[in-house]
Amino acid sequence: MRGSVQVPGNGLPIVLLADGQTAGGYPKIATVVTADLARLAGASVGEALRFEAVSVAVGERLAREQESEIQRHLAAIEPLLLVDGIDLTAIYAGNLISAMIDALHPPP
Repeated sequence: MRGSVQVPGNGLPIVLLADGQTAGGYPKIATVVTADLARLAGASVGEALRFEAVSVAVGERLAREQESEIQRHLAAIEPLLLVDGIDLTAIYAGNLISAMIDALHPPP
């Protein structure tokens, strides 16, 4: 995902994320570093933002640091302690993308 800072005719900068066009558009004045894209994507419409110019090397370092932090968090994940009455077969067999499974009251 890229964050392209562009300036339309009204002069007020906009940031296009994943839903932005792939070619053309308004004059591009900056790109948001990868490490800041999630924070930017979570900003509210009209929220005041402050940008700071950084070198490509700094942007890459920030991305590496963020990836290391994510990997540390992933490594810290521990298995859920089993509680009596949970039907693990129902949980593993369930399609959790399109429905919910109640582990304490599995379907017959």
